[in-house]
Amino acid sequence: EQQREMQEILARRKKEEAEFELLVSVYDTARNRKHLDADRKEDAAAAAVLHDYLTPFLPTDKTPDQLTRDEALRVREACLKSLRDRLVERATIIQSRLDEENANLAKKTSTFSRNRDHADKETEEEYERYCQQ
Repeated sequence: EQQREMQEILARRKKEEAEFELLVSVYDTARNRKHLDADRKEDAAAAAVLHDYLTPFLPTDKTPDQLTRDEALRVREACLKSLRDRLVERATIIQSRLDEENANLAKKTSTFSRNRDHADKETEEEYERYCQQ
């Protein structure tokens, strides 16, 4: 009898521990909101500094205000070259995806044309839907 009661108490205890719920008071919420607002302002300021797109191209020993005309032109050319390289890479990816889709379409077309005589209405509609995509 005592053993069974002890097992029930332990089972209830485990269930209570698994189903706990934290209650946040109104005062804690207001205090946390102040901290969150301050953190957001700091993050926004840090993000503005971190997202300077020219940083990788600038010489490390000089600030942007100390650059000579020749150095500024080299930075400009390096930025433009990087942009061109990224655009070429993106175009290559797009072209490869287009080639893959064209190959799939050609395969589907040849399969359909070989089986056209034996195709039923449903197969024709499926092929037309595929071509419309």
